[in-house]
Amino acid sequence: MKTIYDAIIIGAGASGLACAISAARSGKHVLVLEKNKKPGKKLYATGNGKCNLTNKLIDTRICYVSGNPDYERFLGAFFAGGDLCAAVCTFFNSIGIQTVALGDYVYPASEQASSVVWAMLDELKRFDVNIETSGEVTEIKKQDDLFFLKTASDTYSCKKVVLATGGKSYPSLGGSESGYELCKGLGVEMTDTYPALCGFTINKPAHFELLKGLRVKGIVSSVHASGLTVRREKGEVQFTEDGLSGIVCMNATCVLPSRLSLNLISAFSDDIADTFLAGAKEENGLYAGRFKDRTLIGFLNGYLPDKLCEYLVLTAGYERQTTCGELNSESLLSLIRSAADITFEINGLFGYEKAQVTAGGIDLSEVDPNTMELVNHRGIHATGELLDITGICGGYNLTFAFLSGIRAGVSL
Repeated sequence: MKTIYDAIIIGAGASGLACAISAARSGKHVLVLEKNKKPGKKLYATGNGKCNLTNKLIDTRICYVSGNPDYERFLGAFFAGGDLCAAVCTFFNSIGIQTVALGDYVYPASEQASSVVWAMLDELKRFDVNIETSGEVTEIKKQDDLFFLKTASDTYSCKKVVLATGGKSYPSLGGSESGYELCKGLGVEMTDTYPALCGFTINKPAHFELLKGLRVKGIVSSVHASGLTVRREKGEVQFTEDGLSGIVCMNATCVLPSRLSLNLISAFSDDIADTFLAGAKEENGLYAGRFKDRTLIGFLNGYLPDKLCEYLVLTAGYERQTTCGELNSESLLSLIRSAADITFEINGLFGYEKAQVTAGGIDLSEVDPNTMELVNHRGIHATGELLDITGICGGYNLTFAFLSGIRAGVSL
């Protein structure tokens, strides 16, 4: 007679492994089914291989977004009753992983994602939990009080199911539509999905090719078509062949702006710029003095990287060899300040192959935040990236993945 499991967890990623550990500790007989050849494949790559487990600063209103307008109520119930960062650290401490904070980011003390995966797998071995790999679940059916899960080679039965499949991001690391297809087959309410925490493609203006490969710090404002600024963050901007990347731009994908406005002289106040100009201004209004023979590009290079200076000068309509002495102080100050308002129109996203997570997914109205059970599909639970909740960069998505997996595992 085939085994009837208390629960089958579909997916051996961050949330699936955490769920399996919590369920096994609660005395449940569980099986984990993983379509990839090895468990934790994407987890090995998180945080550039260092595995950013969580973050000391978590504000659900700032760190998470969702297509569900009532998502803060869901998160309020889900995250109620404790320090989220401490909860993640306590869980990993319990399986032998010591944690260390580098700034506000929390990592395993080894700073190796592999140590996290190995510790989770060792804990599952301690409870004799089996993980079957290379078998994608293609169908879930319920008959009486049992669920039947079908793969290409077998059919499994259980009392409860956990959907921990992850999303479509990083297909090279196993990301796929498998979880969404299972939800579709079950009739689960879903929101539209799109790649998130990736770069933007833009309508490239003239001379944009000069900026390729440049990294520069600044303030990025995300602006909707209405003109409303919906997000503003300081950090490093990376210019690519097709658009803009870097953490501050990646975070902006969570709000899907129509354009990005870059302030790349945020480190310099207007007073400093004015004082700098006043020190060499002659009576005739020309910016001359000791800098009169310097090119505009050379002068701006005292503030900014040379390629950005060249871009600003050409965009303003000047020649590469135009000197400071050819401009009056007002024109030169206007040129400097143009670096504080560089706007790019967005026309798309880099795609799932470069996205850290998938935004959208199972509508939060379908999920009980106390158990992660689907309220219209009793006996089926869902965790992690498959849900319509997206965190910004900094360990927030892994925090939700681990804690939602733990929450589901305890409730099975």
